[in-house]
Amino acid sequence: GMLSARGAADFLTRTTKWLAIVFVALSILLAAVAVDATSGSDLESTLDRNVTPAQQNDPLGGGASPLGGPAAPAGEQPASAAPNEDPLTEN
Repeated sequence: GMLSARGAADFLTRTTKWLAIVFVALSILLAAVAVDATSGSDLESTLDRNVTPAQQNDPLGGGASPLGGPAAPAGEQPASAAPNEDPLTEN
């Protein structure tokens, strides 16, 4: 009966059912193992605030600003970018 179309369909249906059962069982087992193997203390909950920003390099190498005006001198920061205005830093 395996050589007929109906026999092949029955075989594939049964095989698919058992493979689905094995997949679900292994998923549950692996989730249980993962919970036992890891703990919440491995997570780091602090942020490193000592990172310096990268310098902005002009990819075109020109000295003029994109809007056609004069270029800002190197090393000057805009007035709105004060380094100590971060509300999340500890004093």
